[in-house]
Amino acid sequence: MPKSPHGRSIEKLATEIGYVCIHWARLEDMFDFLIAQLAKIDAEGWENDAKAWHAITGNLDIRQKAQILRALFFMRKGKHEDWYKHAIKTINTIDNDLRSRRNHLVHSSLHTEKGKLFHQKKIIKITKTQSFQKEELRTLEAKPAKLDAARQLQKEIFSSTTACAFIYAFSLFPDIAEQRGLSFRQFLRQAKSSERPKRKRSKPKRPPQLPRAKSR
Repeated sequence: MPKSPHGRSIEKLATEIGYVCIHWARLEDMFDFLIAQLAKIDAEGWENDAKAWHAITGNLDIRQKAQILRALFFMRKGKHEDWYKHAIKTINTIDNDLRSRRNHLVHSSLHTEKGKLFHQKKIIKITKTQSFQKEELRTLEAKPAKLDAARQLQKEIFSSTTACAFIYAFSLFPDIAEQRGLSFRQFLRQAKSSERPKRKRSKPKRPPQLPRAKSR
């Protein structure tokens, strides 16, 4: 295997950034599924390659998809206010927090300085450190690059993707849930409990047997 020209620290971080990108792509897929379901696109199902919703969602960025979903959640909430609130909270977390952290991680350049790794991005900020000093123009911003931050972001993106999957699942059968008097919270609790692997009951261990006395 050829030796990489990059340092070991950059290689490790690049791997974690790659996982962030993979998780983010899956999250965008869930956005597309939700838009197709709630907007009733391709009602004939997924068998015909679902070209209509691919054509629509494939030309939208993540912020535009988030705005569309906010409107669709409102339109489809019906009597399921708890579903609507959970969906809006999930989308807001993704759009207002995870998106900016992902963009910073993916789009900022990496630099090493005195053996430490930094994210560096171009900015335009006119600031002054103290009130009596002159204003200064800043065009670069550097922040320490940390593996743990990238790994934590992966977990949060995965958690949000799972939340979107539950929102999607509930939206498939809202009438059935209403007939059964099942709230979204109850549905979520049941879905999560069925998702957990059942623990195998360990058989009780027999007490050690004492050796039999030999008959004379």
